[in-house]
Amino acid sequence: WRANDRPAGGNEVRDEVWIVTSNDAGEPWRSHARAHQRFADLLKVVAWQPIGFSQVQVSLGDDGWQDVQTHRMRGMANPIPLGGDLFRLKDLADDGLLRWLALRESYDRAFSPILGTLDFQGGYLEADLSQVSVGLEALGYQLCLDAGETEDAARREWLQAKLQRILDELPFQPVRDDWPRRAADVYNGLKHANRELPDSFDLSMVWREDIVVFRAWVAQRLGMSGEKLKEALSTDRMVRTLAANGLGANVFA
Repeated sequence: WRANDRPAGGNEVRDEVWIVTSNDAGEPWRSHARAHQRFADLLKVVAWQPIGFSQVQVSLGDDGWQDVQTHRMRGMANPIPLGGDLFRLKDLADDGLLRWLALRESYDRAFSPILGTLDFQGGYLEADLSQVSVGLEALGYQLCLDAGETEDAARREWLQAKLQRILDELPFQPVRDDWPRRAADVYNGLKHANRELPDSFDLSMVWREDIVVFRAWVAQRLGMSGEKLKEALSTDRMVRTLAANGLGANVFA
């Protein structure tokens, strides 16, 4: 660990975590770095804040460790806590980490736009919500295919139905049961110029609900029990904000 003097006169203590992987046969840098980025992506889901790397090094044989400069791995960011830690590895199934790696690969079209919003904080809410909605639509599309539907049927399914598929996989409803309809209406209002533009309150509330549902879906897929998930979400910052604005789920009442 290390301590630094902060400009405001306080002290900052950091505990550094190193992730090390090795390959006897050699591997292209892009695929080798992907494993590290996937672990950072898992921490994004856990904490719902930007996660990056303060230092990247590589070692070839007996050459020792050398610093690497690459755009493929995000640097450290000043975190702006948006949710709160949802789970720890001990809360998941024994193969929770392996499940995550498989899940992240299989649902990349859904996960990348959603997690990507954490790397560009400070933008417009409309842009964040649009990107998260794109990811959730892709997730619902893949769930439709996983259920045995044809690609044509999955493509034709309404967004509201795709969102309902996600919600139906959860052991309980962490948001109000009309979330699929409201979330679809808000996204379509942003996307289509011939529809009424949603107001900022609806945008901010649906965005929070989208994130709560996404994180809960990931947690249960990794083996987190419904009981532990409900307990964790009951103190989640976004869930509390929804409740304070009259949009709390009955399960947290």
